[in-house]
Amino acid sequence: MPASSLRKKDALDTWRRFEDQGFDGTAVSRSIDASTPFEYQANIRRLWDEELGDDARLNLDNDDQAHVLSNLHDRCRSSSKNT
Repeated sequence: MPASSLRKKDALDTWRRFEDQGFDGTAVSRSIDASTPFEYQANIRRLWDEELGDDARLNLDNDDQAHVLSNLHDRCRSSSKNT
């Protein structure tokens, strides 16, 4: 499985969007549809609903930019490139 990657600029945009709007459940569902083989989609949705979503909310709902970026980096292997 290829490693996920998230640019620092995109990580900051994700954090700011979460602060402004919270999670967009429709976007999460679209992402699962687009990136997960069909046979695993139900399990990934269940995992998101039961575990990952709460963890993501907890770690994004933080005023400490270093904490948020560290968390996103751990989960998405974010880079420090801004472009």
